[in-house]
Parts: sequence; C-alpha cells; structure tokens
Amino acid sequence: MELFSGALRLTGLDDFLGPSQSCIKPVTTPAPTPSSTSQRIERDKTGLYEIDESTGKKQKLETATVSLEDCLACSGCVTSAESVLITQQSAEDFLSTLQTIKSSPTSSRKVVVTVSAQSLASLASHFNIDAISTLGRLRTFFTSLGADLVLSVTFARDLALREIAQEFVVRHRSATTRDPLLSSACPGWICYAEKAQGALLLPLLSTAKSPQQVMGTYVKTRLASLLNASDGVYHVSVMPCYDKKLEASREDFALDGVRDVDTVLTTSEILQMLKDKNQDFMNLGETGPSGVEKSEGVSGSGWQRTEDWEGSGGYIDYVFRYAALELFGVRFDGPLDMKPIRRGSMDMAETTLEVEGKTVLRFALAYGFKNIQNLVRKIKTGKLSYDFVEVMACPGGCLNGGGQIKNTESVKAKEKLAKVQAAYRTIVEKTPEDETKKMPHEKELLDRVYKEWILGQPYSENARKLLHTRYHDRSKSMPAGLNIKW
Repeated sequence: MELFSGALRLTGLDDFLGPSQSCIKPVTTPAPTPSSTSQRIERDKTGLYEIDESTGKKQKLETATVSLEDCLACSGCVTSAESVLITQQSAEDFLSTLQTIKSSPTSSRKVVVTVSAQSLASLASHFNIDAISTLGRLRTFFTSLGADLVLSVTFARDLALREIAQEFVVRHRSATTRDPLLSSACPGWICYAEKAQGALLLPLLSTAKSPQQVMGTYVKTRLASLLNASDGVYHVSVMPCYDKKLEASREDFALDGVRDVDTVLTTSEILQMLKDKNQDFMNLGETGPSGVEKSEGVSGSGWQRTEDWEGSGGYIDYVFRYAALELFGVRFDGPLDMKPIRRGSMDMAETTLEVEGKTVLRFALAYGFKNIQNLVRKIKTGKLSYDFVEVMACPGGCLNGGGQIKNTESVKAKEKLAKVQAAYRTIVEKTPEDETKKMPHEKELLDRVYKEWILGQPYSENARKLLHTRYHDRSKSMPAGLNIKW
C-alpha cells in the first residue's frame, strides 16, 4: 500500500538501504566486504536477500529503521512504506504518551487534538453523517482517551490564507518580473521542490506555514497560556496525508527542541483506532466546543466555499478574491470561473481577471505530479504565465490524500472522492453563514487574534516570525541518476 505522495516515492532504487546510497544520517551497518562479483536482490515471504551470483551465497538484508527527521535529510533511501519502518508519529506512540501524561498526578501538561476538515469529510463519508456531527463525536472519543481539547484546524487555515494572500499582494506590488507565487501547504510538493529542484523553485514558494503548522504555533504559544499549561501542551494533529508526519518533523517547526506538532495521525489511523478500541462511532454522543474555543473564535468552521476545487483549503479561491479586491478594487461573491486545461479533469485548471479588456491576473491549480512536472517544465523554459499556482501532490487534492480512508473494492475511486467532497460541503451546510461566508480578512475575531497574539498585521514582521517558514536546497545531496516518480 502506498502511503506517501508521489514526491516521496523514488524510482531506480531497491527497497532497502544499499551500500552505494550513502545516507546523511546513516543507520549503523557493518562495512560491506569488497567484492568483484555481482549481486542481485531477491524477495520472498520472509524478506529481502542479497545473492552472490558467483557463489550462490544468500544473505538476508535487514530492514532499516529511519526516523521521520532522517527522511528529510536523506538522499533518497525511503522508497516505500513497506520497506522502511517509521518509528515515530504512530497511534501506539500517541496512546503511550497520553497514558504517561495522564498517569502523572502533578503534571499540568495538556493534550490538544486538532482535526483537519479533510479528515472530518473522509470520516463523515465513511459513516454517512455530516462533518460537524463527526467533529462532535471525535471530541467525545478523544476526551474519553484523556484529551483536554479537540479543535478544528479551519481556524488556522483562515490565518494561513490571510498570510499567503497578503504575501501575494506585497510581492505583486513590488515585483519587477512576473515570477509566480507557488503555494506551500503540501509537504510532498515541498519535499520534491527541495530535493529535486532546489534553487529553481525555492524562491517562488510562499513562506506561509501550512494550516497544520500555523495551528501548531498557536497551540504551543497562545493556547498553552490560556490553558495554564505550565508543563506545555502535547499537540496531536489529524490529517489526510502521511506526508504531514514529515512536515511536523522539520527542524524549522520546533522551538528549543519542542515541536509545534508532536504527533500526526492520519484519518485511516483514527478509523483503525476506533476499531481497536471497540468504539461504535455512531453511538458516541456529540460534544460541543469548549468555553475557550468559543471565546477565542476557534470553534467555527472557518471560511469555506462549496466548489469541488475547494477541498485543499481554498488557496486559489481566496488569494484570487483578495488580490482582485486589494489590487484592482474588484469584488467576487459568486464562484470563480475555473476552466480545466485538460478536458474532464480539474486537476489542472485556471482562472483569470480582466480589467478594461486586459488580463491582469492569471491563477492556476496543479494537482498530482504529472501536472507538477508540466508546471516545472514551463518554469524552466520561462513559459509559465501564471501569477499564482496552488500546488498539491495528490491527484484530486487533499480530500484524496494518502491517509484518507481507503476505497472498498465495490466503490470506484471517483465515486469515493465525490462522496467525500459532498461530506466536505456539509461543513458549510451545517454551519451559520457568518462563519463560512465571511472571508478571513472580514472576521473580527481573526483581527483580535492578530492584535492580541501576533501583535501585528498580516505579513508584518511579527506575523512572518510566527506564521512563516524557510526552505532548504537539498538537491545537491541527491545521488546522480536518481529519478523522481511522478
């Protein structure tokens, strides 16, 4: 089963750490015995074996254990989840840590679980209920395990959207060239950009943190203070994507060794946890938001529209609307006119803004690595004419992430995605209009967060310190001849 996005699945390698592929943080292995003979690799039910073709000698290869932080520094040893044992960010680790925290009578450490809208949609689709009811049941489930607070990530998504929109406006006004701004919320895409393209793409990436990491910063700073958590907060994030585990493990997302997000669990892992705990999800009561959620304004569902391309957070939609208003005084209230570039697929689509007969903004989205490959090719040749591109590694975007609940054999992939999209739209249908219709820059509660926590405006110096990040050119560490599988 493929868990990580195409960016993290590499071709041209065997599913083990070979002696020719040196790792920046290598596992301890005996030095290989020099040999002039050739070897081949075979697999059977018991594992992988190296066969010396001249003697027929067979030696079993041990599976390497690689931490998630190592994955980001490595030159490409991770080839599939089947062959590399991930030792962090697991449900077992979450439950063990939870037990340790709750068994200490003197600890003031709090446990906060944050859930993405995409994960809510996947679970809601699986249980045939709406996404808001799903969040209520998850609050009940996680608090029964010992969590102190269960929040939706959509509050942080609003903050992330405000930051990237203001970043675009500032860059557009000061730009001397028409270089595009590329979204950066997808960790699979970022991993590919850093490892495979380096200097070509890194200057074009938005520095705004993803909603997961914005939420992590908020939880570990402001929320920890509001909860009087003198021993800190253990923050668990529920996401639609395994790549989010890698994102949380970046050293850039830690302060003094304390990560903003301690553990990431995927939607499918939550479903398995429910089964392991013998929980009947449909019989769980619905728990409402806590007092601190209401007072902070983090209990709502955030700005959201219902078009099919909104499932990855609405980056293209909001940045386009905000830029049109700020740069050209044009306000859009209805759906954007998104046109597919290839017939029958919205995985590569575009929209434009015309003022007085002149095209002044060109935006696009590119989902899946086949489309990303075309995007990169146009950037290399100088033929990309877009001002902004929303980029996601998975075809279909985040609602179709590798960590979502899998299809049954009787349900086709497109049908499954359509059902999850429908569940995603129930967030809007089941939420008061003032929460979902107001755009992030129109929300007074969000303004208060900027005033009281960030102590500055969107994309101000303080906002860039808290809500933005940096990238690293890792392309020089890539072994020669290594190919990325799109």
